[in-house]
Amino acid sequence: MTKVTFINHSSLLVENEKCIILTDPWYSKPAFGSWLPSPPPLYHPVYLLSLAYSNKENFILLISHGHDDHCDDDYLKLFPSEIKVVIPKFSSPGVRKRVERAGLKNIIEIENQTTVNDVDFNSFIHKDVSHDDAILTIKTNDSYIIHSNDNWRFTEEHISEIKNECQNYDVLLATQVNIANGWPYLYEEYSKKEKKEMAEDRLIHIMNEVYKSAVKIGVDYFFHYAGHSKAYVKDNPDLLELGGFKNLDFFKNNINPDLFKKIQFLDMLPGYSFDFQSKLVSSPFCNFSYNEESLKEISDAYYNNYKTYQNTDSYLYSTPSLSNEERESLLEKFLLDFNSYVTGAMERSGNYQNKIINSVIRVETPELNKTLKVGESSLKDDQIKADTTYIVSNEMIDAVLEKKVIWENLEIGLQFKIKKDKDYHNGHITRWLTKYGYVYYKTPK
Repeated sequence: MTKVTFINHSSLLVENEKCIILTDPWYSKPAFGSWLPSPPPLYHPVYLLSLAYSNKENFILLISHGHDDHCDDDYLKLFPSEIKVVIPKFSSPGVRKRVERAGLKNIIEIENQTTVNDVDFNSFIHKDVSHDDAILTIKTNDSYIIHSNDNWRFTEEHISEIKNECQNYDVLLATQVNIANGWPYLYEEYSKKEKKEMAEDRLIHIMNEVYKSAVKIGVDYFFHYAGHSKAYVKDNPDLLELGGFKNLDFFKNNINPDLFKKIQFLDMLPGYSFDFQSKLVSSPFCNFSYNEESLKEISDAYYNNYKTYQNTDSYLYSTPSLSNEERESLLEKFLLDFNSYVTGAMERSGNYQNKIINSVIRVETPELNKTLKVGESSLKDDQIKADTTYIVSNEMIDAVLEKKVIWENLEIGLQFKIKKDKDYHNGHITRWLTKYGYVYYKTPK
């Protein structure tokens, strides 16, 4: 019979008689330059690695996408090179190359139902949302597990296909219901109180949307994961209070109680297991358990005591590394090369997400302001109104410009501030800068 153990964040351990499946491993390497898992995983990696080495034929890694909190490079490098690694077949080879760089050779890319060790896997990519992330499904002899990770949006086509696949099975859906980017936390136009209220409204919206999809699919059991992390950014302790994860009680108190009638919601902390035979959730300890607040508080105390946070970006790069003249020259080049990248991509892709053209982007440091109107080959005077202004410290912009840090770390890692009009939606700017940030980072100096 199949058992699912919640390791941490969006990492699950799925076990049955045929195989052991570990999803999206993340131990302690800072994700996006600032996130640490909070709480840490139930097992120290040594035990899971030993399990892999002792059961090479039956151990499978399942990786949904290439973000650091789902694909910990340092962790992956310790697994035996010959174990099976199942990943979605994306249009870009980035995830496959990342796994290969970790030394793993037995990679199985899936885009349709694929059987590995008598378990059926499938991949569903919502291309209107992302080309580099996927819902993954795991069908064993007695269970159907939807490992949705960051994908809380389901297309109607995917709902229909999953519904057909999971008929006559007990179905468990695990998905993110948390905030995994900088909105609204980074935005200067909102007060701390407004940010908290907006974040909670956003979480309620996500939960309601997930629930609608779950009912259409015919899900029997549901639990939400991810968000078990905190951003450690120097001189910004407020971030430790903002975290995007809310427990089940929050949703029971803030949404329609009918939501909980058709599906059994599982209240699972990292370390808890769900058994498809008994239909019960169990604690890792026989007679006692821990609570969520204790886990959060002790995680903070642990990281503080061992100074683990000192491995995050804002502590590693705590002093400027460029002169003002060097910074100005490199920042101008960064913005102009971004413009060339966007206009070139438009030509190749048939005006994909062309709202970016004519958007006005400003990068502001303590001594500099540089403004780009996308589509124009020279920078603009700073008197022009910016659609989005990024306020970055000298230390962090230097780290980006010198290719020590990826631009996305500043946004998802909550390591800068943003200004815009409240009624202006700047998601297209964020997406394009994220894509270009990886291109810039990988280009040789």
